[in-house]
Amino acid sequence: MRIDSNQPVSSQLSTERTSRNSGKAGSAAGASAEGATFSPDPSGVTSLEAQVMATPEIRSDRVAALRESIRNGSYQVDAGSIADAILRESSR
Repeated sequence: MRIDSNQPVSSQLSTERTSRNSGKAGSAAGASAEGATFSPDPSGVTSLEAQVMATPEIRSDRVAALRESIRNGSYQVDAGSIADAILRESSR
């Protein structure tokens, strides 16, 4: 299965299952129609690795903007949003 970053994984899986199942129509009745295979595409892996390496670990521009808004007093914290997020995370 080749994973394409421009297409949702769920649609890729359903497409692959459909093509596998159509090819197994004449298989034994007790055999499983589901299966998993992994065939890495070296060029795809290399491309993804390059994208990850190009993404900065710390977004300096965002950090600088937050620091500035804290310094000048314009940074506002919405306590309700924080409480909601805490409750959502604790219910997982």
